[in-house]
Amino acid sequence: MTHSTKQHIEEPDSDIDNISSYESVSSVKPSNSFFKNNFNQYIVILSFAFSIMLLLVIFITWYGINNISTLQKQMKSVVDGPMEKVIATSQMESAARLRIMNMYRMALVKDPFVRDELYMELESLANKFTTARLEFLNTEMSDEEIELLQEQGRLTGIALPLQRELSELLILEQDKKAHKLLINEVTPAQSNVSNTLEEIFKYQVNNAKQALATSRKNYEKTLTGMLWMSGSALLIGLSIMIFIIKLAYRTNTEREKYLSELEQINEAFLVSTRQLANA
Repeated sequence: MTHSTKQHIEEPDSDIDNISSYESVSSVKPSNSFFKNNFNQYIVILSFAFSIMLLLVIFITWYGINNISTLQKQMKSVVDGPMEKVIATSQMESAARLRIMNMYRMALVKDPFVRDELYMELESLANKFTTARLEFLNTEMSDEEIELLQEQGRLTGIALPLQRELSELLILEQDKKAHKLLINEVTPAQSNVSNTLEEIFKYQVNNAKQALATSRKNYEKTLTGMLWMSGSALLIGLSIMIFIIKLAYRTNTEREKYLSELEQINEAFLVSTRQLANA
């Protein structure tokens, strides 16, 4: 009787233990702090990284377009400026050289009709020279160019009257006087004009080379800048990719851990339920 009473008294303690065990199992919660605490933080980091990458791509695009436009303007200035002047100077030199050659031909031939034809050709070359000079004057000129062109104009002003005098003497068939004038005055005067034109030509060629060198330097600078920025964008992209891979791996690990904890809790709950049912 005493033993039975004692056993009956101990049974409520067993029930209490089972209930407390059930409550302790029920109170266990899976560890999902990663999902709650860090998810928003990673979203912010990814958004910030993608924003930087997007801004860098936009800046690279703007930088490339802006510098390409600058290079186009520089190349246009090379074509529209120095090259036009080089062409005009070449035409002036060619006209001046042909004029002196025609004067020697006039001095050598005796046929008055041929001399008339050569004289008309001299006038045509003079017109070509004047047209090329006007084209040169219509461009933007530096102080040195203005000075050289003024010197050329002064020398041409000396040579042109002598050439006309020579032509008149040849037309009048005063050959000896014409030959003397050609050798002693016309040729040196025309040589001075040609030398000045050659200086102008060299000046224009040097300007064109400098402009091309500047354009090439700017092109290399633009290319280098774009390569650096593209490399930076690539590194940022790779960093984001690595970060996402790590984040996915960590998320998967936490998920497996979370599911494992849920499974353990479920098993513990089933064990506690069976214990309560058998009690």
